[in-house]
Amino acid sequence: MANQDVKAKVTMEGGEIREGSLQYDFGDNLADCVEKFGDEVVFSNAVAQMKIGLQARMRAYLAEGKGVEALAAMWKPGVQMPKSVDPIAAAKAAFATMSPEERLAMIAKIQEMAG
Repeated sequence: MANQDVKAKVTMEGGEIREGSLQYDFGDNLADCVEKFGDEVVFSNAVAQMKIGLQARMRAYLAEGKGVEALAAMWKPGVQMPKSVDPIAAAKAAFATMSPEERLAMIAKIQEMAG
């Protein structure tokens, strides 16, 4: 069973930063985890982590003004869901990284598309 490096950092009042790390053996696979910690511990920790993932997706939906009810049927842990992209924000971000020549070409292309 392979040890994994676990790190932690805390900023104290006054700004002092304290850090630590250690090696911990969580097991190499699910069977190892269950043998080491037991079914109940492995299951409860899995559910806790899945809740955090689902809450993150719910927050993203809420921020976009969407209802979260549909997530119950379509969210799966560990599966990346498509993200909504604001096309104007994406174009602005792309424009900001372009050279002056590329910007002019993009403006010309948009004007052509607009008719």
